[in-house]
Amino acid sequence: MFRTRCKVSKLTHARNDKYLYMGGPLLAGVTVVALSSLAPLALPLGMRGLAVAESLSLYGGLAVFGGFVLYE
Repeated sequence: MFRTRCKVSKLTHARNDKYLYMGGPLLAGVTVVALSSLAPLALPLGMRGLAVAESLSLYGGLAVFGGFVLYE
């Protein structure tokens, strides 16, 4: 059981701080994604603006949370 814990511990923690610099840009990305998903509530956007806000929210969220997986 102790060996299993050690193996899991090695898998869940990074060996070095290789991707630690990504924290600030990832937080900025989350802010952009959150604001783009709230934009149609506050701004009078046309159909094209709604499509852009929706795709920014969808694909930006995919990229940002993929970055969070890499960050962890």
